Amino acid sequence: MLFFNGVLKGIVLFLATLPGTLLSQEIVWEPVPLVHGGYAGHMLEVSPGRYLVCGPSTLHGCHGRGVFLLEENANALWDVSPDWYPVRALLQAADGGILCGSASGIRHSADGEQWQLRANADIVAMNRLRDGSIWAATAHGDMLRSTDHGMQWEALPNPPPRANTTRRIDMNEKGWIVAGYNPGTTSISTDGGSTWESTVRIDDSTRVPAYMTHPSLITQRGRILSAFAFADLRVSSRNWDGDAARHRFAPDSEELHVRSLIESPSQTVFLGLGTKPFTPIPSRLRSDSAGIFLSRDEGLHWERINAGLDVMNMILTSSGELLVSTALDGFYLVDTASGDARPLDIGYAVVTDLMNMGYRMTALLDSCSVDGVAFSDDGRHWEWSPVMQYIEPVISPHLIRDATGMLLRGGSQLFESDILHIEFRPLGIDLPTASVGGVPHTCTRLTDGTWLVGDYVSLGIDPGSHIHLFDTQKQRIGAPVSPGAGYIRRIQATQGDTVLIAAEGGMYMSTRITASLVEQFSDNVLRANMLPDGTILAGCDGTTASLRFTTNGGATWSAISIGTDIGVFNHAVKDGRVYVLTGRDFDRRGDCVPGTAEGIWYSDDMRNWTRLASTPPTTEITSIAFDGAGRLYAGTRGCGLFRSAQPLAADDQPAHMPDRMHARLYPHPSRGQTLVQLDIPRPGTYRFTMRDLLGRTVLSTENMFTQSGAGSLSLDFSSLPAGSYMLSISGADISTTLPVLVE
Repeated sequence: MLFFNGVLKGIVLFLATLPGTLLSQEIVWEPVPLVHGGYAGHMLEVSPGRYLVCGPSTLHGCHGRGVFLLEENANALWDVSPDWYPVRALLQAADGGILCGSASGIRHSADGEQWQLRANADIVAMNRLRDGSIWAATAHGDMLRSTDHGMQWEALPNPPPRANTTRRIDMNEKGWIVAGYNPGTTSISTDGGSTWESTVRIDDSTRVPAYMTHPSLITQRGRILSAFAFADLRVSSRNWDGDAARHRFAPDSEELHVRSLIESPSQTVFLGLGTKPFTPIPSRLRSDSAGIFLSRDEGLHWERINAGLDVMNMILTSSGELLVSTALDGFYLVDTASGDARPLDIGYAVVTDLMNMGYRMTALLDSCSVDGVAFSDDGRHWEWSPVMQYIEPVISPHLIRDATGMLLRGGSQLFESDILHIEFRPLGIDLPTASVGGVPHTCTRLTDGTWLVGDYVSLGIDPGSHIHLFDTQKQRIGAPVSPGAGYIRRIQATQGDTVLIAAEGGMYMSTRITASLVEQFSDNVLRANMLPDGTILAGCDGTTASLRFTTNGGATWSAISIGTDIGVFNHAVKDGRVYVLTGRDFDRRGDCVPGTAEGIWYSDDMRNWTRLASTPPTTEITSIAFDGAGRLYAGTRGCGLFRSAQPLAADDQPAHMPDRMHARLYPHPSRGQTLVQLDIPRPGTYRFTMRDLLGRTVLSTENMFTQSGAGSLSLDFSSLPAGSYMLSISGADISTTLPVLVE
C-alpha cells in the first residue's frame, strides 16, 4: 500500500555510517610459498637461524620498504618494520644492538622487533667500522658518527664533499676512513674525518686515486675489491697503489654484474653474480651463467662453488653457510664447501593485484620492475609469465578483465594476454608525441574491438589525465577527452560495454563508446568494479565516503563510511558478503601509503562493518580476491601471498545486497496519468525521482512509507515534454531505475 505525499525537489539517500556489532570472523591464514619477486638489499643475522631482511628491492636499485623477520624453520616472513620508509642499512653494533638506517632516520633495537629513534635524518649509507664506531651519511650531505654503539650521534664539522651520494663507508687497516660514491669516485680521510682527500699518498711525491664503487670490500689486510662501473671486479694492491687493471674478474656475460662481496673470518672472499641492472628484457639465466665464486687470496684467483643462482645479495651466517637473496626465486642457504643451495620456502614479494580467472589465480608482482605475473591452478604451485619486460615504475601495475574476456595489465606500460595461456605481450598502443597526454597506463577493450586508454601525466603544464580512443587496428581516433581534474586510476568495460572510470576527480560512466562521459559523483575514487548482479562498487579515499555503490546503473548512489577518514582501495565479494581493504592515506596513484593501512573489513548489509581480527603477519595488505574454491587470498607489500586455510563458509554469509525491487509502467509509452506498478520486498520509506538524459530532475516525490508486497502509484507526466527519461525508486536500502518514454 502506497501513500503519496506530494512533490520534493531532489533526492538524498543516506545509509548508517557507524561500524556495527557483527561478530568478528576468524580466518586461519596460510602462506602461499614460491611467490617471489625482488631481493633483499640488506640482510642481518640477529641470532643463529634468525635474520632481518629489508623489503623487496628492485633491479634498478630502489631500496625496499619495511623490515621482516626471517627464520630458517618458519614458513613465512614476519613484519617487524620500525616504519615504512626505504631502508638503506641494517647492522649490528659491537654490543649486540641492532640498527636500521632508513629515509626517516636511525632506529635502535635490542631484539629486532621494538625500535627507538636515535637520529632524525635521511640516511643513504651506514656501516660499522673496524674500531667499533658507526658512521652514517645523509641525503643532505652530512656525515654522522657514533662511538657508543649507535645510541648517540654527532655530525662531523667537515663531511666529505659528496656525502649525499655515498654508497659505502669503510676503514682500512691503517685507520683511514673511506667514503665511496658511484660512479667510481672516493674520498679518504687519514685523520678521523677532519679532512678529506680524493687521492691516496703512496710516498712523498706520488698520489693516486683509490676507487671504491658499490659493491665493494676492504679486506682484513687492506686490499680493495670493487665492482667497477656495473661490470667487472677490480682489485688493488695492499699499498693502494691503484694498480687495479692487473687483477680483474670479468663475468662471462654482458647481462651479469658483480652484485655482492663478503669476507669470512678466515679471509676467504665470496663473490655473487646476478642480473645486470637496466636489462631491457629480464629472463631466466642459464644455469652456468651466474652463481657464487670464492677467492682465498683476496681476489687474485677465483673458483666457482655454485652455478645458476641469480645472486643479488648475500651474508655469511654463524653456521658457516651463505644466506643468498635472489632476483626472482627468494632466499637460499648455500653450503660454502659443496655449493649446494637449499631454498627457504617462503613468499617474498610486493603483490600489487590479484585476480581470479575462474580456474586459476593470477598475482601481479611489482618487486623486480618487470612484467612479473605469477599464476597458479591450485594455489600451491606458481609459475612466472614466460615473457618478462623491464618497466618504469610510474604507476602501480594492475590487472583488468576487458569486455572481450582478455586479460590486460596496466602500469607504466600496457600488456595483454589470453586467459588460457598467461603470456603477456606488449599491447602496442602508443600515444602521439604531440598528444596532450603522457604515458598510457590503463586501458580496456569493448566488445566491438575498440580501445579506451587512460594516460598518466606527471610533469608539464597539464598534469592531469585524459582518455584516448583507438580503433580495432590500435589507431587513435579523434582528440583526447578529459573527464575532469586529477589522474585516471582505472578504466574498465563490462560485458555490456558499460565503461567505468575511477579517477582522482570523481567517478565517471558511459554506456556507449560514442556517448559523453557522465560524472556520477566527485569523490576521489580509487577503484570501481561491477559485480555479476550489476551492482557497481566504487572505493573512495574516505574524505566524504569510504565506499559508494549503485544497484540501478548509476541513477542513484549510496554512500558508506567505515570509521572516520578511512578509505577503500580494494574489495572482494563472496556469497553477498563484501570484504574491503582500507587505509587512511593514499598517493596520487591511488595506492595506500605504506604504514597507513587499516586492515580488512567485511559487511553483510553494507551498514555494519567489522574488522577481521586475524590477518597475515603484516598489516601491509595490497589486494584481496577469492579463488574458485572460496578461499580468500591476500597480497602483501613484502611477505608475498597468503590465503585462508579453508574456504569461507557460505552458511555464515547472508547476502548483504538488497533484495530486488520490481517496477512496471502502464501504459508505456506514457502520456498523462501513468500507473507505476511495484513489487516491494520489505516496508520502508521510498522516494520517486525522474530525470531527463542530462541528469536534470523533472519530477520528485517526498518520502513515502510503503508496506511490502504489491502496490501501485499514479504519476502525472502531462506537463513533461516528449522524450526519454529515467525514473528512480529508492528506499530501505533498495532501489531500481527504469526508462520512461513520454509521448
